[in-house]
Amino acid sequence: MNCSGSKILNSQNGTGYLYINVYSNATSTPIANAFVRVSRISYSGQFNEFAQGMLLREYITDENGSFAIELPALNELLPNNKDYYIVTVRAYGYYNAYIFNVQIYEDHSTSYRVFLSPVTQDVELYNIITEPTIREIHER
Repeated sequence: MNCSGSKILNSQNGTGYLYINVYSNATSTPIANAFVRVSRISYSGQFNEFAQGMLLREYITDENGSFAIELPALNELLPNNKDYYIVTVRAYGYYNAYIFNVQIYEDHSTSYRVFLSPVTQDVELYNIITEPTIREIHER
């Protein structure tokens, strides 16, 4: 996957890569032309009770259901960081999927395999992928 031309914003913390591969949950085949929205969410308040989001870019997956982008590093290891990425994946005939707390580390790649479920009923269903924080992992 070539990331050229897919760099968003400059970063004093360096950059890393986000790779998304989108598949049909029913057939495990890649979904071409799926929409992938990358947003940056900034939390504020004493308990991070407020958040504001900004859409950075929307892309379309290739014939292999793949998408790649170079992003500024944003992760829980950065001092005083209250920003994270959220990714929304959608395709015609499928329910949406959402990825919360996407962590991008300098000079590293973050990859997700996203499986979309075909629309089969009147109730909207969607998949959510949440990246646990280090604190959440160590509290268990």
